[in-house]
Amino acid sequence: MQLTELCTSFDLSRKLKEAGVKQDSLFWYENMDVAGWLLRYYKEISESEWELQTGDADFISAFTASELWEMLQKNYKGSDLAEDIISWQKHRSTILCYGIAFCTAIDFISKPDELADFILWLIANKYMEVSK
Repeated sequence: MQLTELCTSFDLSRKLKEAGVKQDSLFWYENMDVAGWLLRYYKEISESEWELQTGDADFISAFTASELWEMLQKNYKGSDLAEDIISWQKHRSTILCYGIAFCTAIDFISKPDELADFILWLIANKYMEVSK
């Protein structure tokens, strides 16, 4: 599996940052000027460079599915996550299930871009607060 499949896309990562999501991931996009935005990870840099990453305009966190689920668990303010997933799917016209058949919708759990899109929808609909 490619690193780009394990993390949110640049576009969704940028939207999460713009929505106020705390930039806290082991992976991130870094603006390398001439080379553009490159996906990097913690092991590539020193400890001191890692500390500079948070909040820098030239860094945008590229979240994994696990990091997004952790964020969702800490910040979800809705009353029924299953119903909110169904509402989000209706909004996107990608209904995967209804009611008790919720387990068929679980496919998106491991897909960072699907989770990022869901989190952005939750934030826009005030079902999730961002932690800065």
